[in-house]
Amino acid sequence: MFQTIFILAVAVVGLVEFVKNYLPDSVKEKKAVMSSLSGAFSVAVACGFVALNKKIGYNIEPTIPNFVLYSVGAVGIVQTSYDTLFKIFKAVVEKLKNKFVGPTDVDKTSDEIVETITNTVSK
Repeated sequence: MFQTIFILAVAVVGLVEFVKNYLPDSVKEKKAVMSSLSGAFSVAVACGFVALNKKIGYNIEPTIPNFVLYSVGAVGIVQTSYDTLFKIFKAVVEKLKNKFVGPTDVDKTSDEIVETITNTVSK
């Protein structure tokens, strides 16, 4: 379950970064607005996942406790570890780009991900 929430959190960070490209600079500079935006996206993505999970092969019942659990988990991870999740998101995007564009150094990419997670956990 934690892995699923972690993946949802990485997806939320990617979505927030995508939306940031279309926001004016005055909005991007306000931390309260960006935190609210990422919180809202976290809840929306988590609730969407719980509602539609059976269509993608999961077996999570769409009950109120599951909606709350996944939403709170996603919001908590995104709000506490945004920078780390962003680095992981960038590493995943880079790996996917290299996979479809040219050769990739799998060891280097996995080492970067492990190093990022290890550094964040040790802080």
